[in-house]
This record gives sequence, structure tokens and C-alpha cells, in this order.
Amino acid sequence: MPQWSRRTVGVAGGILALGALIGLAWVWRGRPETTRAESSPLTVSVRRETVARRPYPREWLVAATIRPRETAVLAAETTARVVAVAVKVGDAVRAGQPLITLDAAVPMAALETSQAEIVAVQQAAAAAQRRVEAAEAALRGAQAEYELAQTLYARQEKLFQTGDVPRQSVDVAEGRLRAAEAARAAAERRLEAERADLAQSVARVDVAERARRESEARVGQTRLVAPFAGRVAERLADPGTLAAPGVPLLVVESDGPLRAVAEIEAERALQFSIGQSLRVETPDRQFVTGTLVEQSPAANPLTRTVTVKVELPATAAVRSGMFVRVAIPRDAVEVMTVPQAAVTEQGGLQSVFTLGADGVVRRRIVTLGERFGDHIEVLTGLREGETIVFGAPELRDGARLAGDAARP
Repeated sequence: MPQWSRRTVGVAGGILALGALIGLAWVWRGRPETTRAESSPLTVSVRRETVARRPYPREWLVAATIRPRETAVLAAETTARVVAVAVKVGDAVRAGQPLITLDAAVPMAALETSQAEIVAVQQAAAAAQRRVEAAEAALRGAQAEYELAQTLYARQEKLFQTGDVPRQSVDVAEGRLRAAEAARAAAERRLEAERADLAQSVARVDVAERARRESEARVGQTRLVAPFAGRVAERLADPGTLAAPGVPLLVVESDGPLRAVAEIEAERALQFSIGQSLRVETPDRQFVTGTLVEQSPAANPLTRTVTVKVELPATAAVRSGMFVRVAIPRDAVEVMTVPQAAVTEQGGLQSVFTLGADGVVRRRIVTLGERFGDHIEVLTGLREGETIVFGAPELRDGARLAGDAARP
């Protein structure tokens, strides 16, 4: 036989042998039920459940974000350098506690200037007040002199009419009256001028007082305090940072229960009412029951959704910013389920352990569907009436259960 023929035959024989091995392995893989039961039974405590179809309420799971009841973003109202930051992320703060100090040199200088200006204008106002009082006293004296001159003039005029005094006495009395009248008019004009000057001085005091209050407010703006009790969620500034109006420096979140905030279709939100209980799925795939505490009265015209806020119990294992899902009631459906705790995953396949009438445990590959609380829908792989066991790490395919645990 030629050399090439012998080589061809050898290669063909190798290929056939390899194919036979692969075929045997595939056949063996497809016969998991033929695994021989182990001789020594397991003495373990297991949980069991009979597979049956049960009615379950279905729900839509809507994405939501965990938020605190109150969130404050602290920013400067003036441009200044950050001198000190008294807290770090995670620190607890009380209402009114100083958190950030800005450079106060410029507003303090303005405050000192305004205080000096107040002293000056107050002194000027006090002097104007004294002048007004003096002018009022002068006017009272001029008024008294005028009234006396009037009386003397009337008396001299009467005596002249009876011939008891000459015309000269009347003329002298009339001149005194005119002089007194002129003096009174001058006193009135002086008092009016002094009062006008006093009003201007008082107005300058008011302006200076407003300037001082503004300076005090600017000084106060260099100290950022906690608006409420809570914790520091973000720290966005360090000493030396140039703070500017509107630029966030700290984020403070209030203490107390957290809330799941979700956007829900307006039509579905019609079934809700404040105080209603709603289930929320946490990141660890557990459900907690919360209370609907807020709901937007109007839908967003762009998204046609309504914002709802579900307050969670303090025991919920969530933190601000986490992604959760709010369960929206939908309808009821009858499905075959198994406990979530009974499902194991290996190699990308889900399986459960069934218990036969002979007390032998068998691994059954299943196809799963929708979750219903702590149960999950089984689409294929199980039949109604079968018994599944779970809850013991010793369970394995082919194991035999001893005692009462062996009875399906």
C-alpha cells in the first residue's frame, strides 16, 4: 500500500474515533436522570414545597431614585476665597452649624466704613436737632413779642381816639408791632430751614444704616451654615478655592426616612392616593413596603408623566442616590412558581432539586419567568404536583434523604 494511502486511513480512523467519543459524551450528558442514587442517605433538615399553579398579582416595575426628604446645595453669595471647611463627607451636622468660612477682609472693611459713617451722620443729625430746638424757642419768643406789640398798639390806638395820648405814641406802638411781626416771620423761616436740614440729616442716617446692614449681610455671607440637621453628601471645595455666586461648595442631605422618586405614566398614577402603600424593590432584589407621601398634581406636558415620592421605612437597606424600582399594581395571573431560594445557578443554567417517591433527590433544569415577591415563575422543567426541596447545602443530584425528609 502506498505511503499516502496508509496516512489517509490513519487520519480517517482518528476522526471516527474522536467522533465516537464526542457522541458518547453527548449521550451521557443528555441522561442526567440515570445517575445512580447514593447508598448512604443524607440526614439533613430541608424545606419542601409542592409545585402548583397559584394566582399572583402582577406589577410593573418603574425605575426610581432614592432621595432624602430635603437636599441643600450650599453656594457662596459673594466672590471670595475659601478660608476653612469644617466638615467632610459623611459628617453629621446640626441646623445652624458653621460649615464653610470665606475671606471676610473686604466686607469687614466696608462694615467698618459704614459704622464710621453712621457715627458722623448721627452727630450731624443731633446738631441739626439742637438747632431746630433753638429755632423753635426763638419762634416762641418772637410770637410772644408780636402778641405784646399787638396789645400795646391796640391800647395806644384806643387812647389816641379818646385824646389821652398824642399821635406819636400810636406811631411808636405801630412801629414796634411791625418789627415784632418781621421778627416772627424770620423765626418761622429759620425754623423751617432747620427742620429741612434735620430731615436731610435723618435721611442720611437711614442711608448709612442701610449701608451698614448690607455690610453686615455681606460679612454674614462669608459664613455658610447648615440649613437643617443632616449629613454632608458632597464636599466640592477646599481651603484656597475661589468661591463665586452660584457655584456649589457643599451638599447637605436631611436626616430621616428616604424616598423613592419615580416618574409614572399619568394614566397609571390616577389609581394612587396619598397614604397608599406601595412596594419598592431594593438593589439587593428585596421588596420593602413604603408609603406614597407626594404626588404631582399635574403631568409633565413633555413626558406625560407624574412625579411620585414613596417614603421608605428606616430599616430599608438603601442609600441616597441608589437605583430602585417601584412596583405598580397591574393585574392578577395564575402561574406555576417555586421559591426564589430553591433556585440555583451553575454554568448559566437554573435548576431546582426535586424529591421522588423513592426519596432520591434529582437536579432539574428549569426555565424561569417573572418574579412574584419571593417566588419566581417556572415556564418549563417542572410539573404540577412535584415536590421540590431546598434549604440545605448538602443537597446534590442523586442524594437520598433519610427519615421524614425522604417522604415527598
